Amino acid sequence: MAQGHMLPMLDIAALLSLRGATVTFITTPFNAARLRPSLPLHSSISLVALPFPSSASTGLPDGCETVDALPSRDLARVFYAATKALLAPSLHHLRGHSPPPSCVIADMFLPWTREVAREFGAPRLVFSGSSCFSALCVRNVRAHDVLARVASESERFVVPGLPHRVELTKAQFPGAQMSDMNAEIIEAAVTADGVIFNSFEELEREYMNLYRETGKRVWVIGPVWLSDVSDLAL
Repeated sequence: MAQGHMLPMLDIAALLSLRGATVTFITTPFNAARLRPSLPLHSSISLVALPFPSSASTGLPDGCETVDALPSRDLARVFYAATKALLAPSLHHLRGHSPPPSCVIADMFLPWTREVAREFGAPRLVFSGSSCFSALCVRNVRAHDVLARVASESERFVVPGLPHRVELTKAQFPGAQMSDMNAEIIEAAVTADGVIFNSFEELEREYMNLYRETGKRVWVIGPVWLSDVSDLAL
């Protein structure tokens, strides 16, 4: 539900479609309007726009259907909670879909999509717009409960379990102030059947292999914007 995630996911959808897969891309009306001009020529992708929860029910300003539309980062937690209301309409739409989904590829920040995969008995892959390196940093810091031993926002700590010495501060660590939300996201990622990274092997082969050693299936298929899907579709 962020522009920096939706565009790469649309590129992935286009690549899958070109290889013969039937692709349904579920989003919201505002985002569908932004994405539709980016669809490849003669695309067979089904772009489905499900209503985003009303401002009255969420407390968000009207039209805030993506993170970059939020007037303040302080509303990120509210926005995250609001996206969960898309579960029921997503299930309703897909129940009437034939054939049923054989795979669910979801933004890693939408952990409720595991319920969609569970309903249809489909594998669930999560998409990460970042790298294997950054994902390992987050995983290892949380697995070793490093932040609990850090006294201040500016105290430096070493990220454990990496082949190189990497130092961070709590202030630099993503989402340190929203641990409950991040715990849910991480749990959903851990239980996913695999992770798709918008990265490439030549950039971080060592970290890609380390991530695979966690037992997770990993695909590094980026940068997906370099795939000129519009030309391939002609």
